[in-house]
Amino acid sequence: MTGKHMGFTLVAMVLAESAAVAESCKIENGGPPDEWRFVQVYDVDRGQIVLGKAIKSGDSKEVTVSGQRVRVDHKLPGGTAYATGPVVICKGGNSIRF
Repeated sequence: MTGKHMGFTLVAMVLAESAAVAESCKIENGGPPDEWRFVQVYDVDRGQIVLGKAIKSGDSKEVTVSGQRVRVDHKLPGGTAYATGPVVICKGGNSIRF
């Protein structure tokens, strides 16, 4: 392969990798009235926290992730450890209740 073709191949690979479409969804606290929970929302594909916040029951926060997979970990105020949530699909503005 010539240097010119190798450079083109490298550029094509980088573009293909960054072509993943970002998706968004709403993270909603489905707990009893007036209950607050702390959440950590992970972008599973990147391995990064995209939201770390307290959310009151009935409220929601929008997140955007690099792919379509998130994990919502949560705890009550005063809790020492987050409960690990399942990996779920975040796509098209859907709501994910925890």
